[in-house]
Amino acid sequence: MEAESLLIGMAQIAITIAGFAAVAGSLAARNQEGRLDADRLVIMLIYSMFALIAALAPISLSLFGVSEEWVWRGSAMFILACCAVFAPAQVRRTIRARKHGLPLRMILSSFSLFLAGVTAYALCALNIPAGRLVATYFLGLYIGLVLSVVLLFRIVFSMLRPARPD
Repeated sequence: MEAESLLIGMAQIAITIAGFAAVAGSLAARNQEGRLDADRLVIMLIYSMFALIAALAPISLSLFGVSEEWVWRGSAMFILACCAVFAPAQVRRTIRARKHGLPLRMILSSFSLFLAGVTAYALCALNIPAGRLVATYFLGLYIGLVLSVVLLFRIVFSMLRPARPD
């Protein structure tokens, strides 16, 4: 498979983002930043793990000797199924984070990126546009990584801002 090295590189990026989340989580726990940062960390970690799974799914599926078309389409279908299974829990986490002060603009931007990623995977699964499977799959994967990075920056930014006096 031609895209294997790029997929491995994207998997490494996802793992790095998740590692930063773990470091940020340990620092936030010491600073007692509160529930909002914990919710953000969990949400970001989930998106990072989805990006990791999306990066490794085509490589894993190709080991079974299926055609390249079905490597990409099958991987996209698998990611869509994972999204359908985990979306309700993610919505509950987001609602809880909103109650703890997560800005609405952050929710809307994250949701927009999530929908864009799901749309890219759906297009890949349906082979639309025809012959662009790799491009649409990588678009979904790239959007997932962007979403993780945006959340990481929000978390780091919230940790670096000065504490507000009570």
